[in-house]
Amino acid sequence: MRVGWWIPITVCGVLLAVVAGNWAAVQLAQAKQSTTDPTARTGSPPPSPLFVPNDKLNAGDVWESTEAILAVPVHNRTDQQITIDDFAGDCHCTRVTPRQLTIPARGSADVQVTIDTIRRGVNELGQARRLRSVSLIPVANGVDLSPPLVVRYTVVSRMTLNRLQLSFGEVPFDQVGSRTQTVEVTAHVPFHTLHASCASGRFGVRVQPISNDPNRFKLSVSPTLSVGFSGEADDPVVIELRDDQGNTLDRQKVNVAIRVSTR
Repeated sequence: MRVGWWIPITVCGVLLAVVAGNWAAVQLAQAKQSTTDPTARTGSPPPSPLFVPNDKLNAGDVWESTEAILAVPVHNRTDQQITIDDFAGDCHCTRVTPRQLTIPARGSADVQVTIDTIRRGVNELGQARRLRSVSLIPVANGVDLSPPLVVRYTVVSRMTLNRLQLSFGEVPFDQVGSRTQTVEVTAHVPFHTLHASCASGRFGVRVQPISNDPNRFKLSVSPTLSVGFSGEADDPVVIELRDDQGNTLDRQKVNVAIRVSTR
């Protein structure tokens, strides 16, 4: 009787030991994986094969101009060359060159991004410094290599306006001469003179300093239409900062519109 009970107990003990050993091996393997593979712990996706070095993530100050170019260095972190067919993404840019390129294994290549520094949102009016970013998603074999490549920069303005458009609406001709709208201008760099004019001559501009601040001005814009004019007038007023040699340091414009009726 004693022998009969001992054999099943021994077999059960062996089975339990085997199961326990397998469970411990699985746990050990999972523990090793969690220490070597960060995605196993965090659930985060593997890093993108392409990246911008940390010391190039901020391009610094870029002067506001009609065309500014950023060089975005793109690095390949893999042991295989990567051919980019195109770039997608959302940024304040007008052109990306080249759009197709091959980056060698562990190598890098520069992408030239032409950015729009002139465009402003309503909430950016009057701001001398505007934080912007370029966000590019390389496309290889029809697949987006996300996350995007992001480079930040700051647009620095030499001159800012509090308005970019003036609209007088519809005005009877006999009241045109009494209408005036204003624009405030602030200079953020040393300058000699501020000049403002309308090339068509259909709007007159008077420049006045604001208080005792030599860097702030008020422009008073009024229609100066000829007798009998009717219809629409839509012309820019051009504002320039000039140095003591007469050279233009910065040029901006305000679009001015009016509709004149004969009633």
